[in-house]
Amino acid sequence: MSTQTADPRHRAVELIERLLHAEDHPAPAHLARTLVARLEAAGLVIHEAPAPIQRGRCEVHGSPFPCQGCAGDKKGVREPEDLP
Repeated sequence: MSTQTADPRHRAVELIERLLHAEDHPAPAHLARTLVARLEAAGLVIHEAPAPIQRGRCEVHGSPFPCQGCAGDKKGVREPEDLP
């Protein structure tokens, strides 16, 4: 089994499905697939898009984003409730 990332169309369907699920819409998976299929039929072309660059400063460390302090915190000591 390969470890390839999902294609842009699949990610678009997943994103729409998550948003519909958050709104408690009945059958979010079906509606998400239907919406993407209809938009594609109307001429929509789904492309790869780079992740947006986060602007501003970290409220915890005061560093510009991406905050190296937050990255270091994630690698640091685990929380006591996480310990066995």
